[in-house]
Amino acid sequence: MIALAALGLPLALSLASASPAKESSKILGINLGGTMGVFMPTGGVLRDTFGSNRFQIGLRPIADKSFPIAWGRDFGVDAISAEKGDDKLFMAPFTMGMARRFGKEADLVRPYVRVAAGIAYMDYAIDRPGERVSAKRFGPTGNLEAGLQFGKVAKVSATYHFFARYDGISFDGLELTLTATLFRF
Repeated sequence: MIALAALGLPLALSLASASPAKESSKILGINLGGTMGVFMPTGGVLRDTFGSNRFQIGLRPIADKSFPIAWGRDFGVDAISAEKGDDKLFMAPFTMGMARRFGKEADLVRPYVRVAAGIAYMDYAIDRPGERVSAKRFGPTGNLEAGLQFGKVAKVSATYHFFARYDGISFDGLELTLTATLFRF
């Protein structure tokens, strides 16, 4: 929870000071990309239950390459799931944050960083020694992301997800993904 609070304060200050009029004139569009990658839980219960990594596929927004070099607003939607026997896990973090792209607009490869906070839907049912814990709930979430964007067609990223701890379980983890543009808006 301390990590979420540490993310939330700078994020709130950044969002409050960002100028929406300047940003909207520089953003040309959002693309929707197909993703594939791996989620590696850092908590022992999830690692012991589902293994050290889980293959992921899904959809994710990709900011247009002409996104401003200055810090700008960004949103994220993710889906993390795992199933093994009777144990199941589904987490969907919805985040708003600030992202910054580096390099020149003409560069084919542009590094970027992103910090975000939001809310996550969590649905889990896990057998633990002597008990079964399960819940469907919403809770706070945050993430830190760094990656490389390749023009308007693809990006690779590493994202560390922070989730609230419930039932003695840490849901945090590292996600490595490759995203390729499927649709342009």
